[in-house]
Amino acid sequence: MAVFLTGDTHNVIDIDKVVRFDDHGLTRDDYLIILGDFGFIWTPPCTLESAGEDAYLAWQEDERWLDWFEARPYTTLWIDGNHENFDLIEQYPIDTWHGGRVQRIREHVMHLMRGETFDIDGSIFFAMGGAHSIDKAKRTEGESWWSQEVPSPEERDYAEKQLEACNWHVDYVLTHDAPSTALREIDPDWPFILKPDDNTDWLQSLADRLSFKRWFHGHCHVDRWWDTRFTGLYNEIFDLNDTGRTPYGSSTDPFEVD
Repeated sequence: MAVFLTGDTHNVIDIDKVVRFDDHGLTRDDYLIILGDFGFIWTPPCTLESAGEDAYLAWQEDERWLDWFEARPYTTLWIDGNHENFDLIEQYPIDTWHGGRVQRIREHVMHLMRGETFDIDGSIFFAMGGAHSIDKAKRTEGESWWSQEVPSPEERDYAEKQLEACNWHVDYVLTHDAPSTALREIDPDWPFILKPDDNTDWLQSLADRLSFKRWFHGHCHVDRWWDTRFTGLYNEIFDLNDTGRTPYGSSTDPFEVD
């Protein structure tokens, strides 16, 4: 089994890293984990007659990409970020997988739900999606921004109970947002104005109590180790098993080669 992790895909905006991922020799027991802002559950299902050409084509394109992920030889796992259509995500049925709750978007494309722990080949992974959008003012609620982007008090309580059940010990933490301490390490000249907030402070409270080997997050659009335990991912694909395989192949149009 191999586990690879990468940052936000934002639908097709940042998909190239996944397209170029060298998946030769991988199987369904190998995993690519996307750390939020997956973005392919975005356009509501519709017909040409009911929604018009633009919406219909956008939905068809989302479906095409989800089918592309399903056709990969590995299994795709993702946590939600802040740029997701949560109203659509919530419509998918909930299943249990490796000890935690998931939503199966396709048979081998799964959303790891907030606050869950998963036993994957003997390692415990804790998943916690969500973050505040810094561009919320430029978006429209219910169309391009959803209030569910930030974990609710109930979701936070649930997550803490799951960690209590693990005696506050896991192997790997998967979040979209970064804990406040890690967030403060970003270069002050970084163009995104990411500042500690109630969610990053809550994640920091988990980090202060939790025993873990490494914490991976997205959201910050950087590839950087904050220290020996915190890793921000965006364009890089991190090989958790350090197998030495090259993560990138040639960049091609996936729909020309499938």
